[in-house]
Amino acid sequence: MSEVLSVHDLHKSYREGKGRLEVLRGVSFLLAGGEMAALLGPSGSGKSTLLHLCGLLDQADRGVIAVEGQDMARAGDSARTRLRRNRIGFIYQFHHLLPEFSALENVVLPQMIAGKSKRRAKKRAHELLEAVGLSPRAAHRPAELSGGEQQRVAIARALANGPALLIADEPTGNLDQNNAQRVFDLLLDICRREKTAILVATHNLALAGALSRVIEIQDGLVK
Repeated sequence: MSEVLSVHDLHKSYREGKGRLEVLRGVSFLLAGGEMAALLGPSGSGKSTLLHLCGLLDQADRGVIAVEGQDMARAGDSARTRLRRNRIGFIYQFHHLLPEFSALENVVLPQMIAGKSKRRAKKRAHELLEAVGLSPRAAHRPAELSGGEQQRVAIARALANGPALLIADEPTGNLDQNNAQRVFDLLLDICRREKTAILVATHNLALAGALSRVIEIQDGLVK
């Protein structure tokens, strides 16, 4: 399996009063294509900070973050934006779908922003909604969908531009047990079928236990 995400000696702190709060204190790990890893840790351990850094939404104080071999830790804003748009997908606990657009349109839009034609974007969106079992609901707006359906649309949207890396922050946190299992199974299937590297932060130990890889973070370090 090819290496998709490489994190080495990552440090991140934030200003707190007259001092600084050190959140990450030298985190290192690798994630390959076709590998889905659970990121575990108590509140305040640095999970969300680590996800933001890996998704190029924030910059580390020092250390290496490489996506498909490209060291992005010190890259400029335009390079980070381009790679984030084309090679990284995001799924959050709250789906953040655009309420005025249909499920299909929510999956079409990120593709058109990336420069794909509307015809190609719609074809890809239909394929993805079929893959997540939502073809019959393509014309429905988010308010007309259940919580589990909304999260599956969010997964389809995250996959729209064919990312190598998928970052999921508590993607089942707002779902009941059955829908949580369905979403988790869907992510596992995507990981294996598309050879996507998936890093998923979760408090659900039962779901995390189904994965072959767990990255546990505590006090700013990988335990």
